[in-house]
Amino acid sequence: MSADLITEIQIRGTKEEIMEILQVVRYFENEKYEQYKEKRDCPYIQSVRISSNGKSLMTKRMSDNDIDTFISDSGNEVNISANGPFGVYYMLEDVGLFEAISVAAPTAAFSGSSDGYITGASVALTGELLNGTLYLRNYYEADEDQNEEPSENMEFWDPVKRYDPKANKYF
Repeated sequence: MSADLITEIQIRGTKEEIMEILQVVRYFENEKYEQYKEKRDCPYIQSVRISSNGKSLMTKRMSDNDIDTFISDSGNEVNISANGPFGVYYMLEDVGLFEAISVAAPTAAFSGSSDGYITGASVALTGELLNGTLYLRNYYEADEDQNEEPSENMEFWDPVKRYDPKANKYF
């Protein structure tokens, strides 16, 4: 299977909340990637770029001190852009990135999406953390040439799922 996916996240929060979120993102970029290379059993992201106030940096080359300085200069908003997710997962909602971010900083706010193309379909996952609740929505549209008989199920948005990061569960 091939994939061409991009993840974009806009974060609003305190310096501490933004730092917690970036630690989660770096975990998916570094540790999850190493786990995937070794075991081929998890999703990961690559080429994470953070930006704010006209400045942009790749996180892979940054120390914690560099990130701390960047956040201090950014105010209370940071944008994240990454390639992926890649690796092993069934649907985009199985990756768990948005849930992990909401657990790390449940009082922050963010909106994000992972979308693009995988073999046979266009896919998207949107996530928004508002007032301590994460709202997720999954989209799938099959390529017409993947189905010999067109059907009504070739395109759909799943109903919105709600996730409580403090209780670490869906409701």
